[in-house]
Amino acid sequence: MKKSLLFATVAGLAFSASAQTVQDIPNAEWLKLDQGTYSFVTINMPAEDSVDPETGDIIPGVDKPRVVDNKNDGVQQFDSMNDGDVAVFKLNNTQESCYVLHFVTGTKNNGSSLMFELLDKDDNIEWSCDYTVANNGEWNARNKMLEGMAFIEDPLPTGEYKFRITFRNEAGGRTATVNLREISFEARESITSYSINLEVEPAGAGVAKKSPDMPMYLADAEVTISATANKGYKFIGWEAETEDGDTYAIEEASSKVYATCNVTYYAMFEEVIMTNKVPGNISFDTRILMNGNPETKAVSLDGESYMEGAEVYYLANYRAVEEGKGNNSEQFELDVTKDGNYTILAPTSTKQDEAHIIFTIYDFDEYTADAASAQPEYTGTLTAEKTGNWQKFVSNKLENVHLTKGHKLLNLEFHEPAAKKYTANLLYIKMGIGDDFGEEEAGIENVAVENNVNVKYYNLQGIEVAPSTKGLLILSNGTKVLNK
Repeated sequence: MKKSLLFATVAGLAFSASAQTVQDIPNAEWLKLDQGTYSFVTINMPAEDSVDPETGDIIPGVDKPRVVDNKNDGVQQFDSMNDGDVAVFKLNNTQESCYVLHFVTGTKNNGSSLMFELLDKDDNIEWSCDYTVANNGEWNARNKMLEGMAFIEDPLPTGEYKFRITFRNEAGGRTATVNLREISFEARESITSYSINLEVEPAGAGVAKKSPDMPMYLADAEVTISATANKGYKFIGWEAETEDGDTYAIEEASSKVYATCNVTYYAMFEEVIMTNKVPGNISFDTRILMNGNPETKAVSLDGESYMEGAEVYYLANYRAVEEGKGNNSEQFELDVTKDGNYTILAPTSTKQDEAHIIFTIYDFDEYTADAASAQPEYTGTLTAEKTGNWQKFVSNKLENVHLTKGHKLLNLEFHEPAAKKYTANLLYIKMGIGDDFGEEEAGIENVAVENNVNVKYYNLQGIEVAPSTKGLLILSNGTKVLNK
C-alpha cells in the first residue's frame, strides 16, 4: 500500500491551540487541505516600518501572525497572501519516495511566486522549489484557477519536516499576491519531468502562452501552446528546439504538445503593413489609437442575426469627452486608391439618445506634421439610433464623402450629451464607391458586336431596357456580358 506525506498544523503564535498529532492515515494516497486535514493556518505578516510624526524617528514594525479562516463556500485556502507572508505546516513523511506536490492557484497580479520548502528537524532545507504563479485574472472561481505542480525528484527520507510556504510579489508592499488551495502530495516510485519554454521572435511582436502554465511538467503531460500577434505583426509558425539541438516546426498558432524532453518553442512573427485599402473594409486591428474596450459577442444587424453562431468583434464602450480631460477617439491609416465620392457604412448600437460619432479624414502627412493646423478633407456626423441593446445594431451610412487618391488618416470621435456614460458601439466600417466596397470584381469580357447584329439590352433584373441605361446585361448571340 502506498503512503503519502501527512500534514499537521504548527500551533499558531496568536492562539494556544495545539497541533494535530502526527500519525499515519491508512489508505490515504492524497491528502488535501479541503478535506479537513487542518483547522488552522498561521500566516506570519512582516510589518512595515513607520515614522514617528513628532520626532521623525523610524519605528520598526512588529511582525504579527494572522489566522486564515475557512472561506469561499467551505473550501479552505490561503486567501489574499501578501509579499513576505509565510505559512508553516508540520509534516510527517511515512514512506521514502519521490513526490509530486499538487496545488491550485489564483491571482490577478503579475510577478507573484511561491517558495515551497521542506526543512528537517534542525531547520536545514531538504528540498525547495521557487514556483512562478501565472496571472489567471481570477481569485476564487474554481474553474478558472490554475493547476500547479512541483516535483521532489530525489527520494525523500522518512521523518518529520516543516513544510514552509512563502508568498512573494516582485512589486513588494502589502498588495495581495496569490490565493492557494487544494495542496496534496502524491507518492511515486520515480519522477521524470521536463521544461517547456516559450519565446517570441522578434521580441515584442506578439504574446506566447502555455496552458497549464508551469515551470516543469511530468513526462508525457499534454500542454497547449498559443500565440497571438501584436499590432503590426502576423504569426507565421512555431520553431521548436530541444535541449539536444533537434529542431522542428509547427504551423498552427494554437497547438497541443507533449512533455517528452526539455524544449523551447519560438513563436515566429513577421511585420505586416497596417494601412487599410480604400475602397475596402476598415480593420479594427489596425487602430493607431485604441481607447475603447473591444468586445466579442453574438450580435444582430437590422433585426437579423449577423454572422450566425459567431462571436463578433466590435468597438465598444466609448465615453463622452469631459472638458480638458481624456480622449475618446480612434484613428486608422487609409490608403485611398481612387478619387471619388465615397459611402461610409457603419452600423451602430446604443442605449442613449443622441449618441453620435464624428468622422474626420485628413491628409496623413499634414496631420502627422502638425495635427492642430491640419485641415480635414472631410468631416461628417453619424447619429447612432437608440436600439436599447448594446448587441442590437442598425445600419448607418455617410454619403458623398469626397476623397482624393493618397495616404489619409481617419479619426473617429464619440459624443453624447451626458458625460461619463456609454456612447455608441460600432460593428464595422466599410468605405466604397457605388457598389465597390473592396470586394473582388468580376472580370469584364469585351465582346465585339457587328453593327448588323441584333443586340438586346437588359437590366440586372432581366427587364429589357434602352441602350443608354446604366448597369446593363448585354445579350449578344446568347452571350451575357456585364457592361460598366
